[in-house]
Amino acid sequence: MSQVKLKKLFEPIKIGNVEIRNRIKIPAFAIGYAENGFVTPRLKNFYEARSVGGAGLIGIASTAARVAEFSPLTGFWDEKFIPGLKELSGVVHKHGAKIFPQFGVGYGWSFGPYDDVVIPSPSGLSPTAGRQELAFRLGAPGRQVPRIACTKEQIRGIIEGYGDGAKRAREAGFDMIEVMLGAGYMLCHWLSPLTNKRTDEYGGSLENRLRIVTEIIANIKRKAGEDFPVITKLATSDLVFDAGYNLEDAQEMAKILEKAGYAAFDEVPAWHESTHPAMNWYAPDGAWVHLAEALKKVVKVPVATGMRIPDPFIAEQALVDGRADIVVWGRAFIAEQNLANLVKEARYEDIRSCIVCSKCVEMVDTPVGCSVNPQAGKEEPYAIKPVAAPKKVLVIGGGPAGLEAATVAARRGHKVTLWEASDKLGGLLNQATVPMHKEHLAEFMRYQITQVGKAGVNVQLKKKADPQDVLDFKADSVIVATGSKPVIPDIPGLKWPSVATALDILSGKKPVVGNVVIIGGGMVGCETAEMLGHQGKKVTVLEILPRFAVDVGRLTRWNLLLDMKKFGVRSEANVNVKEITFLGVRGVQNGKSVFFDADTIIIAVGMKADDTLAKALQGKVAALHVVGDCVKPRRLIDTTDEAFRAGLAV
Repeated sequence: MSQVKLKKLFEPIKIGNVEIRNRIKIPAFAIGYAENGFVTPRLKNFYEARSVGGAGLIGIASTAARVAEFSPLTGFWDEKFIPGLKELSGVVHKHGAKIFPQFGVGYGWSFGPYDDVVIPSPSGLSPTAGRQELAFRLGAPGRQVPRIACTKEQIRGIIEGYGDGAKRAREAGFDMIEVMLGAGYMLCHWLSPLTNKRTDEYGGSLENRLRIVTEIIANIKRKAGEDFPVITKLATSDLVFDAGYNLEDAQEMAKILEKAGYAAFDEVPAWHESTHPAMNWYAPDGAWVHLAEALKKVVKVPVATGMRIPDPFIAEQALVDGRADIVVWGRAFIAEQNLANLVKEARYEDIRSCIVCSKCVEMVDTPVGCSVNPQAGKEEPYAIKPVAAPKKVLVIGGGPAGLEAATVAARRGHKVTLWEASDKLGGLLNQATVPMHKEHLAEFMRYQITQVGKAGVNVQLKKKADPQDVLDFKADSVIVATGSKPVIPDIPGLKWPSVATALDILSGKKPVVGNVVIIGGGMVGCETAEMLGHQGKKVTVLEILPRFAVDVGRLTRWNLLLDMKKFGVRSEANVNVKEITFLGVRGVQNGKSVFFDADTIIIAVGMKADDTLAKALQGKVAALHVVGDCVKPRRLIDTTDEAFRAGLAV
């Protein structure tokens, strides 16, 4: 891997009168660690670790709105929050980073008592017909929250709320504030003609639609001081059915906002309601840099770019080429808290890269975790501390669980040996990285293999463990991570040579010829179908349930299903397969007999725990830990967390 040191990323930059030590920004992210609006030790630990890790500017998802008392965002709507906020800004400043709250996260506001939460909007319109905004997002479980068209008095209340919150932010030691004009949150609805149909001074022309935003900064400056920088995260289009505003409109917005006093811009491509992929792996690395470049053409203040720039070399090039001034790393800093330092030191092989799975995004407003970094949000309880008395530890299985557990145990000082039955490490990640858009998952596998070596683990390949071998090894602790294996349904005809498991196909053990029928429409079946469809194969997926890919996260599922359709994959739901024949697959669909021609038949109906060894060792070794899919096949986030805890426990 390249050892080239990147320089532009680490040049200081000024936003207003505040100098940032480098050009690396962590965006405000609704990690859900605040409690009732108050800063918690968990929140402080998370952001302190990222300041230690070298970030230049750190954002905190916050609200100046009077919302429900149990808000998962840091609160700025009351003086009672200031002591905790001072502690937060203090621990971030202690390690050299600057910090800002982002106001405007979420949809709700209370103009009266907390239980009167509403969704303020310019005209009472939702950007997508029939969209339901439920009260649990705003703090009133079990009750649907009304969307209101704001009166001028209510607009004034919002403006004053932003100014009051900014004043408290400055009192709490924050360096600037960010006004959120992206993701489709509250203020966005004033920007778009799709949702702003007002005929008064807050609607109509672009200047009028921006009036609430320009009056917000005027109020902030009056209350927090002219020298207190105000920045904004601007959606450069709404991308809602291509019917709202576009990049050219956003450029005009940027001119108006710069003139109003906004000291920096951070481009974001779309609203949450967008009909285009924005932040999942269907948007390629560096997909949105051109948006920052477009804003830079019309403003003189710094412009940031991010969302799909996990690669530091792409980030550096965007800065060197003058297409952006600052790079935003959000999910990348959740995955690797020491990211900036590792990039600065050119230790790229030690970076635990974000795999763009978006699991963290699916967890927003609840305590957020990470598929590849179990320490995210658990920095204190999951701290790796050296042991006083090293033990002899045996790890069985070299998949993601075994690699994680072995690395953690070895870093604590234990003498660790890892047995892997096959001729290479990685376990089922070797197959999981084959479908489309899995490049970053492959990078994580490489990272784990690299780290297990650096930690000094004695890795033995082609070493199949049987119970007696384990007993003869006489380990103080044994960690079993033998993974899972395909479920093989009880269907007549499985022995036909045309039949293969999805793992056989993904590993290249069996060829794919002619028409393909995949039995099983979960994640593995659908991703295999997407890949084969992209290769030009004629593919049919049979699923016993009414819906496909139900085990795929909501941020990627819709794109996966669209891709399958684009590549001509035929999806047949409610099919109960009864028999595999020489010519294809016979089944029952909605009470009728059906037959699907096939030359290759792929079984993808799920996985089951490979727990034979774990059961055989129960009660026979000094200490036994069973982790990963051999407990129960689950998501990667569960596997790595369980394995990390085992590494701490031995």
